[in-house]
Amino acid sequence: MSLIMNARENILKDILDKAKRNDVGTYLIAPRFGKSRLLIELIKKFKYKKVLWVTPNTKLRDEDIPNEFIKWKAKTYLKKTTTICYSSLKKQSGEYDLIVLDEVQCLTLLQANRLLSKKLTYKSLIGLTGTLPKHKIKLDILSYLGLDKILKEVSINEAIDNNIVADYKVMTIGIPLDSINKTILSGNRTKSFYQTEYQKYQYLTKMCEDTMSTSAFLRRMSISVSDKS
Repeated sequence: MSLIMNARENILKDILDKAKRNDVGTYLIAPRFGKSRLLIELIKKFKYKKVLWVTPNTKLRDEDIPNEFIKWKAKTYLKKTTTICYSSLKKQSGEYDLIVLDEVQCLTLLQANRLLSKKLTYKSLIGLTGTLPKHKIKLDILSYLGLDKILKEVSINEAIDNNIVADYKVMTIGIPLDSINKTILSGNRTKSFYQTEYQKYQYLTKMCEDTMSTSAFLRRMSISVSDKS
């Protein structure tokens, strides 16, 4: 067995040894490690009878994930797994032993509605990603669902050290923002004005960061659930 396979198998064994049947949290795993295999091995270990696997696109849903089950000798559990895209998550209801949110950074507030309102329930909820979201609203969603708990992190640097991922170089190209000339049309139909590129950038950055605070998010969800109950 190669050094790469040894490193990967050792990390996988450590994760499986520490995993619990009803875990709620996120595996923050570097690319090329094998996140799908990790979840399939967890499904095999705990013998889940009803699994919902949510994925970003139809190719993953229809081809890649089913093929992973076959590859890792888990065809029996493929029959017990419902695989959908994130766009269909808002239509789901009922209870599952395990819900997998593959590439969990894709999850939006609308898609998470059934999870947040408890119309879609679970015993274990696992997020999979190599990159956590940066937008506050998405971080709030993860926090509310308990997915801000990192069950295991395998960083890019750790993957590089173990030869799972090739070393890389990052080149940053800075682009100057005009802070003098007001050429960017802003405002609305009734009141418009011009800003510099720098002013517009600062404004949009603040909007993204302040779109919804944690308290406002929870208040909005509380109102939404009470209105429908």
